[in-house]
Amino acid sequence: MEFVLSHGLSILPFLITILFLSKSSYHKGDKSYQIFCIYITFIALIEIVSGIMNYNGIYNLFFSHVYFYGEFLFLSLFFRQLIEKSQKTKASLLIIIFASILVFLIILSASGYFVLSPFHPIEVLVCGLPILALAIVHLYNSLSKSLKYVYITIGVIVYKTVSVLVFTLQNFANNIDSFDNLSNILLGLNSVFLYIYYGLIIFEWFKSFRQKKVS
Repeated sequence: MEFVLSHGLSILPFLITILFLSKSSYHKGDKSYQIFCIYITFIALIEIVSGIMNYNGIYNLFFSHVYFYGEFLFLSLFFRQLIEKSQKTKASLLIIIFASILVFLIILSASGYFVLSPFHPIEVLVCGLPILALAIVHLYNSLSKSLKYVYITIGVIVYKTVSVLVFTLQNFANNIDSFDNLSNILLGLNSVFLYIYYGLIIFEWFKSFRQKKVS
């Protein structure tokens, strides 16, 4: 089971990237679609690099920082593009504030005043909260209008909520010897919801983009 979960999660980003890029020429005017293509391509590249490093026995956990920062940037911009025009200024301010916090944490870590370890709960929260906030705003706006990217949005909300909780709890579990099993359970739970997230992205593509152009 662990083998299937691990390798499936490595393959799915490539499949999703191929699906979305195959239709990108039909959605040149849709900035949100283009940003999402960049995001999922980024995820696939992370899988390539980290997979090669793991195969060669090279430490690759530091790529968690790259993953969280990239996800924060691309998904925040994705949902900023989707929300109402009147809300974009506040969304930009939110992104700038949290990006500034990240830069501050990186500077502190580089200076030796703060240890920004892989999957650090503060980093997970700072990167995840803006995405969740903007996704919820978009979903709320969509209730009275066309449900654009609704399955991706639901997937993001569900997965990021679970991910933030899992990595926060897992960080504490790793520091307690008697909670080693809990740590493995939490990581397995995160993998299950990541499968659900990728599944919703694929369903979104088949539902909204496989045969028709976004209006």
